[in-house]
Amino acid sequence: MAKDSQAASLKLALPKYTLEPPQVTPPPLDILAEWVKHVSHVPNLLPAEILILLGIIFAILFKIVCMIYKAQKKETVRTRLILEIGNGTDTIMLPAMELPYLVKHYRIKLSRTQMAFHLSDTTFGANISWTNGIHLTISVLEMSVPIPLRIFVPFWKVAKLRSLL
Repeated sequence: MAKDSQAASLKLALPKYTLEPPQVTPPPLDILAEWVKHVSHVPNLLPAEILILLGIIFAILFKIVCMIYKAQKKETVRTRLILEIGNGTDTIMLPAMELPYLVKHYRIKLSRTQMAFHLSDTTFGANISWTNGIHLTISVLEMSVPIPLRIFVPFWKVAKLRSLL
């Protein structure tokens, strides 16, 4: 090439080839045809009317079981108030009442000056009663809970209770 010539230089570049696997498209999936293939044997076993009837029966049974569970959960006792009488060495525990909420929702105020226990005999045991020295409130609602003023004591606990009182 001459020094003053206007000829362009040739730059040869090698072609770049990238190999990609051919795109294979799966045949279109017909969901309805697949569903029919899997459940086509069911009408041979049971007619459609009986299947609908069974579905309704199971729905009703499920609803009844849910209602029974909710009713049982509502009546489930979560806390028991137990009267414990003792002198340091011997104690006796008597169930006073059952409460629907957890223990942390209640507050008990005792007034020892207003409280006095009385034991009265009955045919098959005894009744222990007390004056109004106990106040039970639901702390969340600030609502007073009525406490029974008398508890039945079975005959096998009466002698021990007499010795403690």
